[in-house]
Amino acid sequence: IQTPEEFVELYHRFCPNLPQVLKITPDRRKKILLRLKENYQKVFWVEVFKRADEILIPGNRRHAEWKPNLDFVIESSSNCVKILEGKYPTTGQKHRQRAIQSLLEEQDEL
Repeated sequence: IQTPEEFVELYHRFCPNLPQVLKITPDRRKKILLRLKENYQKVFWVEVFKRADEILIPGNRRHAEWKPNLDFVIESSSNCVKILEGKYPTTGQKHRQRAIQSLLEEQDEL
């Protein structure tokens, strides 16, 4: 990958469940170029994007569900590493976490 446009195209291709990018702002362009300087390999970004697309942090009574977006992915190299390491819950874990959250909320009500 060599350009921010190629980067965003790849993001759209492998992150259909995440918010789409409408514009590559100057700040986004700068951050994408920094991330590409750290790692320009397509296979790396495909894996980051595939895993990011599966992230879902369940909501509760106080907070809505949260999914990453392009800005989260490009904010820092550590965000990419955390995504690859599986530090965030994925849709496969969603049901288990909701059950746990529900039990905790019930416990709070007692």
